[in-house]
Amino acid sequence: MRTSIRHAMSTRIRGLWAPQRWVWTTVAAVLVGGVVLPPAPASAAANPNPARITEASWWLMQELLKLQTGSQNGGIYANKSGYHNTRAANDSNNYSVRDAEDKGGPSDKAAAYDWTFPEAQSFALLPGEVNAELDLPHPTTGYAAAANYGNIARFSSRLLAAGKDSRDTRLNGWREFYGQVDNDSAVEGWDFRYDDAVSSDSSHLWHIHLSEDRDKVASYENKEALLSVLRGETLEQWLNRNAPAMYALTGDWDGNGTMTPAVVMRSGSVWQWHLKNSLAGGTSDINFKYGDADMVPLAGDWDGNGTFTPAVVDNFGNVRRWHLKNSNTGGVGDLYFDYGDKNTLPVTGDWDGNGTFTPGIVVNESGSRRWHLRNSNTTGIGEITFKYGNANALPVPGDWDGNGTWTPGIVADDPTGGRHWYLKNSLTGGFDDINFKYGNRGSYPVPADWDGNGTVTPGITENFENRVRRWYVKHTLAGGVGDVYFDYGDDAPYPY
Repeated sequence: MRTSIRHAMSTRIRGLWAPQRWVWTTVAAVLVGGVVLPPAPASAAANPNPARITEASWWLMQELLKLQTGSQNGGIYANKSGYHNTRAANDSNNYSVRDAEDKGGPSDKAAAYDWTFPEAQSFALLPGEVNAELDLPHPTTGYAAAANYGNIARFSSRLLAAGKDSRDTRLNGWREFYGQVDNDSAVEGWDFRYDDAVSSDSSHLWHIHLSEDRDKVASYENKEALLSVLRGETLEQWLNRNAPAMYALTGDWDGNGTMTPAVVMRSGSVWQWHLKNSLAGGTSDINFKYGDADMVPLAGDWDGNGTFTPAVVDNFGNVRRWHLKNSNTGGVGDLYFDYGDKNTLPVTGDWDGNGTFTPGIVVNESGSRRWHLRNSNTTGIGEITFKYGNANALPVPGDWDGNGTWTPGIVADDPTGGRHWYLKNSLTGGFDDINFKYGNRGSYPVPADWDGNGTVTPGITENFENRVRRWYVKHTLAGGVGDVYFDYGDDAPYPY
C-alpha cells in the first residue's frame, strides 16, 4: 500500500455508535416515559482550557492516561495550523477544515490529541523541515536509540489494524493517527477518512497523535469507540455492546394510580421484566419474559384500563415495528403496527388525554429534537409534530400539570453541573413552562406519578457504591433533595 504524507482520495462508510459495556450495577440504557436514553459519560478532572477544549475532549485525555500508567498528556489545543487549533483560527484552505466532517461542530475548539509515552523518547533528534499544511507539532526528524516502544507500539498497532479493517466502523469519526507500531525509525499512521497509509515526523515515535472529525469533538460516543479500539476489544465485542444489558422503566403496574419502578434485564436472548408495586427495594412483585433482547422495551397503558403493560420496538426493514401487550405476562404480543423510521427514538404517552397511551418518535433535525406523535396504536403518519429541545437533550414526556395529557420534556446537562429539566405543558415547541435542576451528571431521569396525584414529577436513578441501583424520587416539580429514595436492582442475578 502507498505511504504518503498527503492523503489519497477514497471512500469510507460512516459508522455506528454502540454504547458502553454495562453490568447489572450500571444502567446501560434507561427508558423514561417510553424513550431510550444513551449513557452520558462525565469528566472526572477539571478542564484546564474550556474555551478551547470541549469537556468530552478533556474526558478522553483522562481516559487515555488511565490506559497506560506513566503516559502523559502531550497536548490538545495549540495555537498553530491543523487539528490542534480551532476551525476559526485555521486558514480556510488548511486540510483540517476543508472537508464536510470538519465544517460542523464548535468553531472555537481543538480537535487533536497528543498522547506521550516517555519510555519511547530515548532517541536522537535532528533538525527537520516544517510542513505548514500538515499537523506536525514537532519540526524534527530522528532515529531510535535504546527506546522502549512496547507500549506505544501496542496501541498504535490496534489503531492501524482497525483502520485497515473495512468492517470496523469504530474510527469513522476520526481523521487520522500517527504513531509507532514496531521497532524501526519510521512513523506509521492511517487516514481513517480516506483509507490511506500516512506518515509524519519522528516525534511520533514517542507520542501518538489523533485527529478527530471536528463535528465530533463534543461527542462522548465517538471517543468511546476510539477507546474500544485502544483497549484491544474485538469488533464483535464492540458490536455486542450495542444491546444494553438493562433498562429502567416506570409504570402503574397494578392499576392503583401510582407509578412504581421496574428493571428489564437480559436473560439469554430475551428480556426478563421485574416489576415493583411499591417505592421500595427488595424482590420484584411481577416477573415475566417478553421480547427479544435486541428490541427496545417500553411501557404504557395501551388499552386505557389504568394498568401499564409492556411493549417492545424493533427495526423491521426500514421502519420501527411496535409489539404491544395488554397484560403483564410473557408470550406473544396482542397488537403490532409499524410507526417511525428505523433507529428513531421511540417515546410513549397519552397525547390526547383519552386514557390510552400511543406511540411517538423523536428525531434529530438541524440540531433540534423533532417530535412526531400519533393518537392511535396503528400504522400511519404522525398527527402532531413540533420541535422541542436540542439534539443532545434527553426526551422525557410526562403529564406535568395533571390535566391528563402527556406533553414533552427534556433533560440536559447543566453547564454548572448536574441535570437541568425543561418541561412543556402543551404539545408545541417554544420555551419551557417549568425548569429546574435535579440529579447529578451521570444520573438518569425516570419521571413518574410517584404519589398518585395525577402529576408526573422527577426521579433519577444512579449507581450507588458499585453495588446497587439507587432511585431518588421527587413529589414536586422542583430541584433540591429527593423526597423518597430506595435501592432496586443489585449485582446479584435474579433467581430465574
